[in-house]
Amino acid sequence: MPSARPLAALALLAATPVGLAAVAIPAEALSCVGRERVVADATVLFTGRVVDTDDGALEVEVSEVRRSEPPVDPDSGTVRLVVEIPEYGVWPREDDGLADGYRSDRTWLFAPYEQDGEWRVNPCNAWVVSGHGSAWERSGTATGAPFDAPAVLAGSTAAVVAAGGAAVWLVRRRRAPRG
Repeated sequence: MPSARPLAALALLAATPVGLAAVAIPAEALSCVGRERVVADATVLFTGRVVDTDDGALEVEVSEVRRSEPPVDPDSGTVRLVVEIPEYGVWPREDDGLADGYRSDRTWLFAPYEQDGEWRVNPCNAWVVSGHGSAWERSGTATGAPFDAPAVLAGSTAAVVAAGGAAVWLVRRRRAPRG
């Protein structure tokens, strides 16, 4: 009759991906219409660089207007875009919202829409199109580190590898002849 230890190790190994999937934000939860369709249907389309994040919005310096005129603030020279469902985007987050005080050196393509007098973006109508270096850096007004999706993915991967290694070690240790 097999020992309970190898079975427990195998059960842990099998359950690890299921457990991680239950606590991780599922990528499939957000289904976007294809980018080509969003771009084709956009009334306003422009590229720009995020110069600051503040109170759930991106402050964007417009680089190129591709369709219609974006709502540029005459005082700041930027466009304010309210971020919807920040937990699914690639922007910096803390406390389940957009983190304040960050900028990006990357160029983004925005296809915002207007609702209740605010221009809005989400992961389905804002995309990184070019850039080098770090994705986000402090703009000078940040107070804490944002939630970093790649770091969480790397941590989850490391946990799965560690659990798998422990399970293999337990199984091999059990099967090794004792002398």
